[in-house]
Amino acid sequence: MSNNNEIILRFETIKKKSADFDVPVPASVKFGGKDTEQFKFVNPLTDKDLGDIRWYLEQYYYWPSDIDRDRARTVEGNLPKWGKALFDAVFQKASDAMRLFERFDAAEGERVLTIDSNEPRILRLPWELLRDEGGYLFSKN
Repeated sequence: MSNNNEIILRFETIKKKSADFDVPVPASVKFGGKDTEQFKFVNPLTDKDLGDIRWYLEQYYYWPSDIDRDRARTVEGNLPKWGKALFDAVFQKASDAMRLFERFDAAEGERVLTIDSNEPRILRLPWELLRDEGGYLFSKN
């Protein structure tokens, strides 16, 4: 089901099963009937970053304590940086991806962002953190 205000981040499947988990993934962006050329998406987050996010959401959240407060504040402080890094890894890599994003961002009404992939190295990323200079994409009106 396609929406007129839907931007699609499409990531190809890596054919080589034994490829390193952080190998670049061919990607493209689609909005308003326009597609970018394919580019190499390079995951900007480390396994440690992803582990910190997982710890914060799955462990600290349920049992916050003074012992872990400094680590939690560090993770909270990194969330905007990680979201911007993800944003840049997609929208700064293809010549017209930012132009398509700007059209999407300016669209009236409900907007939808779709991650089109069955690639585990893509699906494990915290896309909810996507953010540009104006803030988190999922908190904008």
